[in-house]
Amino acid sequence: MPQKILLFGATGSLGSIVCNHLNNYEIVGASPDYEVGRERYGNKIRFYDHDQVLKENGIDFFIKEKFDAIINCAGHNFFDRWTEENKELIYSSRIDTSKTILDIVQGMPEEIR
Repeated sequence: MPQKILLFGATGSLGSIVCNHLNNYEIVGASPDYEVGRERYGNKIRFYDHDQVLKENGIDFFIKEKFDAIINCAGHNFFDRWTEENKELIYSSRIDTSKTILDIVQGMPEEIR
């Protein structure tokens, strides 16, 4: 059985590249554009809404799915113009998602973490 990886930002620029190179793994994608992911990848990758995974389902989702690894490629598009506002969005969107993922993982029972 292939290892299962949860990939945040799976429909974004970087996440799409990662998806296309993880052929020997079971990928579960989380993205605000999860419908785009479902259309793009069909049955190859299961997609979930980013906010549902992090905010609504949280620990229960992580425990049920039993991921071997988590990759975070989520965040505001870094190809946008680098204004001060966009730089803050680029930074905070990545840091906030990473912190939320860490909080969920640390909140899981140690024996299944």
